[in-house]
Amino acid sequence: MSESVVIFLLPKRNNLTIQNMKELNKRVRCNDGTSLSVQANQYAYCEPRIDDLSHWSDYLKVEVGYIYDADDNSLTPPNYWQEYADGVFPSDVYGYVPTDLVLRFIADHGGEVQ
Repeated sequence: MSESVVIFLLPKRNNLTIQNMKELNKRVRCNDGTSLSVQANQYAYCEPRIDDLSHWSDYLKVEVGYIYDADDNSLTPPNYWQEYADGVFPSDVYGYVPTDLVLRFIADHGGEVQ
């Protein structure tokens, strides 16, 4: 089984630095059409910050971002997510969101499409 690697080129002075990162998880799609990015790896705003766990729901806290409704309009999560916003609320990215809150959000939107 081959492992996918995503390579990002980051500027460092006049040279380029190569950084290996875990491939992003696929978007979570809910039965009502809502979709969201849920990430958990050593580079994400998650806990623990490791790559070893097999599914994002195995983490205590995860990074969530770019939440859209069925018509691809930006969707604001519940107000109790405010403390996880990256800057102002609503935000594009929410860091260190407890996994149980993410699972509740998905359930409130009809559950995950299998």
